[in-house]
Order: sequence, then structure tokens, then C-alpha cells
Amino acid sequence: MTSLRRLNRIPEEAECLALHEVIAQEEAAIDTIRKLQREHEAKHQGLAEANLLQRTLDSTEILREVGSQLCTHFMPLLVQLETQLASQEDDKSILATYLPSTPDFIHSWGVTKDGIIALDASLKRQLRRTQERIMSVTQQLYSTESLRDQMSSTISSFSSMIDHAQESIKAKKRGILHPIRRLPVEILLHLFEDCVNDEIHEYHRNPPSIFRVAPKMALRLASVCSRWRDIMLEAPCLWRHLRGPTQFWRNRVWRNLKARNHFQNYLDRCRGGEIELTIPIRGKRPDELNSHTITVQRLNVELPEDFGELLTVPSPVHLWLYHPEPGSSWVVPSDLISRTTHLTGWNVGISFEGVCKSLTRLEICGVQPTFIFPQIIRQLPHLTVLDLIRAEIQDEPPLELVPFTHFHLRYLGLSRGCINLLESALNSGLHLSQLRHLELSNVTFEYMATKYPLISAQLGATVVRLDFQGEDCSMDATRSFIDAFRRVNTMGLYGRVTETVLGALYEVRTSRESIPGQDTIRCTPEIVHAMPKGLEVVIIRDYEGEGLEVDQQLRMMRQHPAPDTQPVNVVFENCLNILPRIRQEFAVPRPLIVIESADPHLGPSQSSCDPGDVDDRIYFG
Repeated sequence: MTSLRRLNRIPEEAECLALHEVIAQEEAAIDTIRKLQREHEAKHQGLAEANLLQRTLDSTEILREVGSQLCTHFMPLLVQLETQLASQEDDKSILATYLPSTPDFIHSWGVTKDGIIALDASLKRQLRRTQERIMSVTQQLYSTESLRDQMSSTISSFSSMIDHAQESIKAKKRGILHPIRRLPVEILLHLFEDCVNDEIHEYHRNPPSIFRVAPKMALRLASVCSRWRDIMLEAPCLWRHLRGPTQFWRNRVWRNLKARNHFQNYLDRCRGGEIELTIPIRGKRPDELNSHTITVQRLNVELPEDFGELLTVPSPVHLWLYHPEPGSSWVVPSDLISRTTHLTGWNVGISFEGVCKSLTRLEICGVQPTFIFPQIIRQLPHLTVLDLIRAEIQDEPPLELVPFTHFHLRYLGLSRGCINLLESALNSGLHLSQLRHLELSNVTFEYMATKYPLISAQLGATVVRLDFQGEDCSMDATRSFIDAFRRVNTMGLYGRVTETVLGALYEVRTSRESIPGQDTIRCTPEIVHAMPKGLEVVIIRDYEGEGLEVDQQLRMMRQHPAPDTQPVNVVFENCLNILPRIRQEFAVPRPLIVIESADPHLGPSQSSCDPGDVDDRIYFG
């Protein structure tokens, strides 16, 4: 362990200087080797005569073959010629009496025979010279090829030397001299925390995954080197995401093997700090938890059939309930949420034993058997945020007429199926006097605002921010809500509904009319939807396009504001693909905070923007 600690410690300045000097020497050696390599490559290219020698050798061998074939054919013919001449020489005297030209004829063939003998002797001499030349060319070709192979090997060696030197330099720069080794502990802690939080946020976006896979990022970071391990162990907040020991059935007994030891290690590293505890469906409530020393910041529970054991879990700040089968209901014990401020239920119909004054945020997702709006509101007097955007209510219960005013709810998010619930609750006597922010999801033409007179009348007088999101929205239905909420000064558009809602804010249609007797068409623009009066800010969030589809629409909106109003301001939030030109054109040059006008009937004057959103709206031109 000592050697590992020394290898992973922060290098001293003298060591860094010495390593930089070694690297400089290695780089100088690389330059020298490259120069030698270029010289050898030039000489190697100059050894192209090897090809010439090879061609010469091939041609000479062909000449030798031709000469050998000539000599082979001359000898039998020459013997036959000598035999015939000798025969005629014996009969020359007799033949001369009959043919006087016989001596000249025999003499001329004798001369021809002597020429053939001389040619044969010349061919044999030439064949001997050819053989000597072949041996000389072969020897020279062998020497040249050997030299070329040696130079190729030398060039390859130079390349290997350069590669090894470069790898050595990279190893030094990536090893002891790597910039991450010189990072202060504080910066490393920020990086580690981002890595751990990113893993957990990914689990939170996919609800079932957090119960299937235990968080491993902290353990992976601590396994890189001894320095990182020491830093991780000194940061209790990086070990705050715990998963309850999972049990399994063996030999008719529930067992959990190493899970308990793993949980205890994480718990010891937290050192009594705030934790996020996840209990899967087969998980067991750890006996090591002590409500006096451990603060459960968030508790994620996959609900089994029997919920009784959860009563002993310390009350968390954020309680997250999940059931794999939709349609389940549960009455949340008061002790479990005694200090809970945020409650999320997924596929769980939630109700409460009594009044809960600590809860300020309630988020309902997935399939719900029912949701009794007035009852939930009465039991949560300090609720400020109620999010039903991702909720699907199966049954709408009948409500009794019981007047009730809630004085704290400021944000309400509704899926289209929950709009009827709100209208029924308002009809039963519910009054939301402090509601300022309304968000609607997937509003289609079946959900026109005219069908909900109480929502339009009551909430239209208090809501100053109206948001739209979802996969499918009707332009007419969207416009009906925009017209119903006259006091809205801020509007949020999320993702795919951006283009639809922009069309609902301002739309111009051109009518074409042919003039009788003329080849002319008269085009008359007609404003179908004019900009609503009082709208000051349009927030576009999570839009994936480049902005070309909405650029023209945004320009028309700014060029044609409502009478006696300023052009609307456009803010892009988390729109990573928006072209810089479009972002620059609509940039807000100063912090943008929309303040609602004071109205004694609506309570004290407050900003319609959340404090956390103000910093996100600072843009510079």
C-alpha cells in the first residue's frame, strides 16, 4: 500500500522539472532519429537499380537458353553434312566427267561447313561468357537486395524507436504529469459529486431502475487509486445513496448474504450525515438506522403487499413511493411523513391518516385508482406545489358541496384527465386564492376551456404564469385557455408543443380572391389569433430543434405586440440545438424578473418566477 500511495501522490515541483527535462531529451532524440530515418529512406529509394539488375538477369538467362538450343541443333546437322560431303568427295573424279561443276559444288559446301563449325565454336564461347555474366549479375543483385533489406530493417527500427519514445512521453504526461494529479482536493470533490449525482439523477428519471440496480459510482471512483480512495472516504456526502439489503428465499428462510455488510460499509462512510435510502420490494428495513443519528433526506420505497414494516423507518424529507402494479392504494402513516416536505407517488393511490402540516410538495404519477381533490387539499394546508402532470386517474368520485379555501397552493400541474377533477373540486366549494402558476399537459380539442367555466372564472383571476407541455396539443384548445387566463404575463412552452402553442399565440392567415376580368389574385392577410394583452415573457424549454421552424413565428410575435404593450421577451432554457444566430437575436440583455401587479384581492405582491429560475434567465447580447 505504501508504494501505491507514493505512485499516486501529488508530484513535487522538482520531480516535475526533472520529468520535463527527460521529456525534452526524448523529444530531441526523436528529432535526430527522424532525420536519420529520412536519410535512409532517400538512400533506400535510390536502390531502384535492383529492379534493373533483375531485368538484366532475366534477359541474360533467356539468351543463354537460346544459345544452348542453337548449339544442340547444330551438332546433328553438322555431322550429317560432313557425312554427305565425304561421300561426294569419294565420287568427285567420276562425277566430274559427267558434271564439270562438281568440284566447285563440293568446295562451296565445304566452305559452308567450315562456317558452321566456326559459328558453333563462337556460340560455345558466347555461352561461357553469358554464364559468367549471369553469375556476376546474380552476385550484384544479391548484394543490392541485402543492402535494401538492411536499410528497410533500419528504417523500421527507427520507427519503432520513435514509437517507443512517444509512448514513453505519453506515459509520463498521462501518469505523474497528468493535470488531474495536480487538481486540488476541492475540485476533485466537485467532480466526484457531479459523477455520483448524475448516476442518481439517471435512476430518478427511470423510476423502476433505482430498485433494480444499486448505485456503484462512488465505489468505482474509490477504486481508481489510493489518493482518490482517501478523498472519497473523507467525503461522507458521496456515500449518501444507500440501498437496503435485498433478501432472497433459500431453504425456506429469507437470506441476504453480503448485502448487509455492503450496506453497513456505506452507512459507516456517511458518518451520520444525510442519506438517500432505497428499499426494493424484497428489501429489508436495516436495523442499523437510528433516527437520532441518521437523517433520511430521501426515501425510495418499492411497496410490497404488506406496508406495515415501513412504519419503523425514520421520516424522510422526500418520500418516493413506487408500486410495480398500477391501481394500488395506501393510507400514508402520519409518523412516516412527520418531517416530510416532498412526497411522490407512482402507481399508488395516496391518502393520509390526518392533517399533515409539513408537506409542501406533492407529485402524483402513473395510474391512480382515484384522487379526491378537496380531501387531499384539506389534509395538506401548507401545500405549495401539486403536480399531476403525469397522473392518470381511473375513477372520478362524486364530491359533496363543502366550501374550503386553500391559502398556500401556488403551483398546479394537470394532465388533461385531471382537468375534470379540478372543475369538480371547484364546483364543490374549493377555492385556490394564491394559485399563480398553472401547467397543462396534452390539451386536445376535447378539453376546451369553455367546458370549464369555474376554472376560467376563478383561476383566470389569479394565475399569472401558464405552461403547456406534452406530446399532443390542439391549437384551438390551447388558445381557449390563453384567452381564459387574461392576467398571464409569463408563458412556458415545453418540448414538442412549442410550435403549436406559438401558433396559438399569434396566427395570420392569408385569404386569396380572384378579381373578375383580371388575371390578378388579391391576397388579404387576416389575424386569426392576436397576441394576448399583458403577455411579457415566453419561455421555451427543452426544445430539440434548431429554431428554424419557430424563428419566423417569434419575429412576427415581437413585431406585432398587443396594443399599448411592449414586444414580448423570449427566453430559451435547455434548448441545446438552437442556432447561435437565433439565440443572439432573442437574447435578453438583463436579468428578467416579471412582477405581478399588487392587488388587495389577490394577496401580497410576489414574483411569478421561481427564485431558482431567475439566474437561468440572465442572458447577455
